[in-house]
Amino acid sequence: MQGYNKYYPPEYDGTSSLNKLAGKHSLGNRARKLNQGILTVRFELPFDIVCLSCLRFVTQGTRYNAEKKKVGAYYSTPIFSFRMKCHLCGGKPTAAAIAKEAEAGIDPESVRSREYVIEIRTDPQRTRYIIIEGARRSKNDGTNGGADLEDEEFEERRGVLRIDRLLHDTNDSVALETVKGVPDDPFAQVEKAEIDQTKKRSRNQRIEELYEDSMSRWGNPYEKNQLLRKRFRGQGKSEQEKINVADELSWKISKITQFKNRQAVKTKKTGLVGLRDSLKGRKALQ
Repeated sequence: MQGYNKYYPPEYDGTSSLNKLAGKHSLGNRARKLNQGILTVRFELPFDIVCLSCLRFVTQGTRYNAEKKKVGAYYSTPIFSFRMKCHLCGGKPTAAAIAKEAEAGIDPESVRSREYVIEIRTDPQRTRYIIIEGARRSKNDGTNGGADLEDEEFEERRGVLRIDRLLHDTNDSVALETVKGVPDDPFAQVEKAEIDQTKKRSRNQRIEELYEDSMSRWGNPYEKNQLLRKRFRGQGKSEQEKINVADELSWKISKITQFKNRQAVKTKKTGLVGLRDSLKGRKALQ
């Protein structure tokens, strides 16, 4: 609340802000739930979604006035939750959504009385956003993962145990078949530990090779820097000599061109003088 062209009440002494005097927050209506840890912000959808209330497609980049709240932390990085209502239905389920829930065996009356709120949270562990409720990612998202990624997130929230993503990304199909499906088997755990140790040894060996190669190239940085500077100085001198030769050659060519031009002008003037004398001699004979 700025104090320009505003009414100053008699009790205002100038020591406090006008916001404090009026009992308002500097962020205005956005901070009405600040006592609950909620701040209204402008949130932009990070990907395409489908609202579960109206089953309509909402494109990436659509902006909402969302309620931002800290709901946890991953190490020292806070996890924020953004809650908003769909601008197409206002969170009220449509007939299509009610019919779809009825097919799944849910009472239509409970669906009709429900208020859908889209909640999206940050996932600093995987540097992405995840949908908690009220919507799902579109299959036509075009981003890496799409609907399959969303299905995995729903399975994680239901408590389904999955194998580590790093293990899935490996090309060791035998290891996957050995561990997949029996994560609680002690033998599978031992085999997984052995596979991890083998990977660790191979990676450590590769790191040592890279370190030795780097040390062989840059073990003495002063000597390497000296050689580079010496080579650069030689290149600079040779390039400067080439520039000087080119400048001298261009200067000679320009002088020759100027001389030829002067000779042409002199020849032309001499011809004109001879023509004038011949014309004068003809007039004298006449």
